[in-house]
Amino acid sequence: MPPSLYNYKTGGFYANKEEMVSKRKQKDNIKQKIRYWRNKYGYDVNEKDYDEFNKHSSNIKHIYDIHDWFIDYKVGDSIDEDIHGIFFTRQAYILRALLSQDYIKTLKKIESTEDLSSEEDTLIKNEKHIISF
Repeated sequence: MPPSLYNYKTGGFYANKEEMVSKRKQKDNIKQKIRYWRNKYGYDVNEKDYDEFNKHSSNIKHIYDIHDWFIDYKVGDSIDEDIHGIFFTRQAYILRALLSQDYIKTLKKIESTEDLSSEEDTLIKNEKHIISF
């Protein structure tokens, strides 16, 4: 069994228990944020992308739901009718997010596993099953 202060990833040792606990807390915090971002925003983020995503997360949180439209948007382009409401309520955020547009274009969206419409979903929930023995 390895010593208590052994770091199996680096093969080295921590200086003391406090350093070990603080490094674990930092690592756990990073993993929690990544999990939150994956679930909330739907982007495929990993530990390598953490620092870069963290820099742009304040812009991403305002435009993640219009990602497909945003990556093609340029200042001066005409705005589709279906985006009008969203664009004018978030115009300041969208313009600020243009600074991060190059990075946002590189992000990959995670495909949704739920492809059911709300009507189909409610029909499935309301189905009754008869079980006979």
